[in-house]
Amino acid sequence: MTKILARSMELITRNVSQRIDIVVRSSLTDQVVNAASLELTVLDQSETILFRDAFPELTLTGTLAYTNGVTLVAGTNTQFLSELSPGDAIEVNNVALGTVAAIQSNTSLTLTAGTALATNSGQTATKATTRIVQSGVGRYYLDWGASAANANASGQRETNEARVLAFHWRVAAPGEETASLIQMVKVVSVRTQLWLPYMRLIIDKSAKKIDDDPENPCYLGYTDAMLVQFLEDGLSWINAFQPYPMWGSIDAFPEEHRRILFDAALVAGVTSQELFAVDTDLNYSDQGNVFIIDHQPKLAGIINATWQRLTQTVPLMKRHYVQSGAARIEAGPNFRFAQLLAAAPTGSTFRNYFTR
Repeated sequence: MTKILARSMELITRNVSQRIDIVVRSSLTDQVVNAASLELTVLDQSETILFRDAFPELTLTGTLAYTNGVTLVAGTNTQFLSELSPGDAIEVNNVALGTVAAIQSNTSLTLTAGTALATNSGQTATKATTRIVQSGVGRYYLDWGASAANANASGQRETNEARVLAFHWRVAAPGEETASLIQMVKVVSVRTQLWLPYMRLIIDKSAKKIDDDPENPCYLGYTDAMLVQFLEDGLSWINAFQPYPMWGSIDAFPEEHRRILFDAALVAGVTSQELFAVDTDLNYSDQGNVFIIDHQPKLAGIINATWQRLTQTVPLMKRHYVQSGAARIEAGPNFRFAQLLAAAPTGSTFRNYFTR
């Protein structure tokens, strides 16, 4: 089966563009090869399809109906909003239908000029232009970003909001079965990106070069995507503490208390190191020669000390955001009556009258 090489997580700063890469390798020859077929589908967290494309061209979903000399094109079971953009060229049976000027809905679009094709309906069409670029043998990329050309029908740019996207690649090398790969892309704000250098100074204490080439990955430190994950895990722990105030994202967390978030993220990051140390630490002795690798207890000490600090500082920090006030409680008549009976002496007229 075809091998698809790619980074598992990509970070994009909001309102900028970034290249999303993959490399295609044959499982038969173990060589990088050009794809026989390549399709891409981009989905958001609600599993809504935002974008579809293929290399070198995409067969559009559904069928088209058009009239000679008219710019309006109608679709049946089509997905114009996710498969087309203004400027795309459409072909029917390898003959140009026209260039997209605007997209009104999934089943309606207009061309820049009336089509020269004869009036017809129920026609399968292809998008002759593709945003997927081949940069070399077996190497493909897509620029996912904020350029106006990539705005959707509502005018919203692709990276206009912080969110997580799934890039679903389906690729087949020549003579091999199709393989699938899910590549996660996280769009984050500048504010979140700003916190990463501080977090790296805390958890990644040596100057390390990170080479995340998909063909020959070598992670000598934490990637930015990993640091964001640690920060998000730390925030979830902070939200679990009482009292109530919770923050839905790193962007919402108060910057004046960022050290607390770094402590919580440190626990998340060092926990992954501790689990690795459990598998790799050893104690070897042979004829008086002793060799010991003993990282796990030291890492556990860091986690415990940091967690103890969090159990004290997080509730105190949250109290800054809890409003104080007063509540008036009025007891009901049953409660007052029970109190009168309880206070009346045994044998009194009051007690005997009401309890006879």
